[in-house]
Amino acid sequence: MPEPAKPKSKPPASTGGGEELESRYRSAMQQEMSAFAAELARFKEKASQLKVHVGTQEEKAALKGASEDMGRFCSDLREITLSQVSVVD
Repeated sequence: MPEPAKPKSKPPASTGGGEELESRYRSAMQQEMSAFAAELARFKEKASQLKVHVGTQEEKAALKGASEDMGRFCSDLREITLSQVSVVD
């Protein structure tokens, strides 16, 4: 079995700056979290003022009925097509 390839370059030696790096990461994460919280607050404010009018109850009922009719039509069409294909075969 061949030996695993050895890395061509050595990893950098530890400089003992792990605490400083962790501190920078922690600070960056805190900034991101703060920015996200502010953005979320702005979004919630805008969303609370949003007014949406979809239609009257009659229009919604008519749309639902038409959608159900279309669903039945598609189902019937699929059934008829499959039966015709089996007759042709």
